[in-house]
Amino acid sequence: KAGSHCCLQALKTHNGALQAKLAGLEKELKKEALRAGKREKSLLSQLSAVQLELQMTALRYQKKFTEYSARLDSLGRSLAAFSPSKGEETKTLNLILHRDSGSLGFNIIGGRPCMDNQDGPTSEGIFVSKIADSGPAAKEGGLQIHDQIIEVNGKDLSKATHDQAVEAFKTAKDPIVVQVLRRTPRTKIFSP
Repeated sequence: KAGSHCCLQALKTHNGALQAKLAGLEKELKKEALRAGKREKSLLSQLSAVQLELQMTALRYQKKFTEYSARLDSLGRSLAAFSPSKGEETKTLNLILHRDSGSLGFNIIGGRPCMDNQDGPTSEGIFVSKIADSGPAAKEGGLQIHDQIIEVNGKDLSKATHDQAVEAFKTAKDPIVVQVLRRTPRTKIFSP
């Protein structure tokens, strides 16, 4: 013991101060851990919501992809029936039709899927699918099933939607000049 200094008392005081500081740091650590835990829960919740949204979006796109694939397959099969084969050639014809009681006597199929994509590389085309037996289209020199309709009274239908083609025929004035592409068997030349 040197003078009034007591080492034991100084150590106890210093230890008490360190204990108080340690308690304060532990309390601060608990606060930070609680804050970090809440932040982690919030981030995990946000991540879970984003993952769920991503899964739902992926399912929606998968469904659309499946629908579009089925539509493309169907259109491909439909067009295969109308595309010329190796033994056939196409020729352009201009046919004149006159309405009979407001009807032209034929049905069409095909057309571009939507109006938004007018410059798209694929155009289904408009094709004659059915001809009424006694209608104007059935007359000599008229339309034939599988004819591809190119123009009606000068209006280009090569990139038209189905509805646009129907409207073009409804509003066309007599005489109706229809330009078509027709498949015909390739003529073979035999030499003796």
